[in-house]
Amino acid sequence: MNKEELGKIPHAFINCTQKSRDPVLEPINQFAERAKQEKWEYVEMVAGHNAHWERPIELAKIFINLIEI
Repeated sequence: MNKEELGKIPHAFINCTQKSRDPVLEPINQFAERAKQEKWEYVEMVAGHNAHWERPIELAKIFINLIEI
């Protein structure tokens, strides 16, 4: 895939906003801001880093909604 083809793929950033006990995960906010600046679809959910374990149904609904955009 070349850059032009990659640019056509929709981009989304799902920001899990629950604070982490692991300080390594906290700098994620800088990436969230970059995603917003680059006009990515941006979604927040109250979950930790392992949202797929903590809130799988809510996460699946977010994915489904992103597909429909």
